Amino acid sequence: MKIISLRYFSVYGDRQPDSGPYALVIAKFIDQSRKGHKLTVFGDGKQTRDFTHVSDVANANYLALKTNIKRGINNIINIGTSKETSVNKIAKIIGGDVEHIIPNPRQKYEEQRKMADITLAKKVLRWKPKININEGLKILI
Repeated sequence: MKIISLRYFSVYGDRQPDSGPYALVIAKFIDQSRKGHKLTVFGDGKQTRDFTHVSDVANANYLALKTNIKRGINNIINIGTSKETSVNKIAKIIGGDVEHIIPNPRQKYEEQRKMADITLAKKVLRWKPKININEGLKILI
């Protein structure tokens, strides 16, 4: 079987959940901000993620469907921005008072850094992200 698998990195956009096990910090912060609450940051907020706008993910899926399967056969292709953004930066962009929870109760299982290598996405799908985090949050807010 010929397969292309796409691995998404911290996808955010409209209608994302703001609570539950799959809620991203972006949705939580926006919800807290709208309610006039402090933005809750676990630990020092220096942990980073590769936040990817949902429209870029949708485009990657479309290109994967159209691509010549022989080029991407049995590859796992990362879909992200190849840029790290800290939780602190997200809080700053969204705005509002921040409350740091120290020590971080998630520290044992939380990755400090996460960033996609999108070399294969560029080569196989001829894809690259179009929306940076500043622009994406502006659209979302």
